[in-house]
Amino acid sequence: MSLNNAGRAYIYFGGSSMNNLADVILSGLTINDKLGNSVSPAGDINADGYGDVIVASICCRK
Repeated sequence: MSLNNAGRAYIYFGGSSMNNLADVILSGLTINDKLGNSVSPAGDINADGYGDVIVASICCRK
């Protein structure tokens, strides 16, 4: 699917032998969602011992 300016974020879990394949790909759902416009570390929100990340979009739907 190709949507103009929908946006996309690629998440890599990393590790000692990281490859170039994203572990998670998040995609905007509509034109101009601009998903990934802002990305920020979030600490360990769910207390699983791993750092979490927040991926935001300029646009939103209600």
